[in-house]
Amino acid sequence: MVENPLVEPGKREQLLEEAAKRIVEKGFGTVAILLLLAGMPITYVLSQFFVFAAPFAELFINRESYEIFVGLLEDRREVEKFVERLEYWEEKLSREKKKRQR
Repeated sequence: MVENPLVEPGKREQLLEEAAKRIVEKGFGTVAILLLLAGMPITYVLSQFFVFAAPFAELFINRESYEIFVGLLEDRREVEKFVERLEYWEEKLSREKKKRQR
């Protein structure tokens, strides 16, 4: 995957980390993991659809975040890293919830 020269170094990882945390906080962590793992063989094709849909998607999400998301789907290793971050946040938030219940 080619890095976007307009995205600051480290910004990409920060945005992906924030996205993973937000997805899990909203209760969609398990669903996101399932969909990403099940769809991994076609993630590149899906990323090309998202490139086509960019003008419409940018009405709802900023361009930089969208480009990072599309770049993530183009590379299987990046999808696996994102799944690992989702799993990390699932576990962390689950532990915090259990502590609060005690």
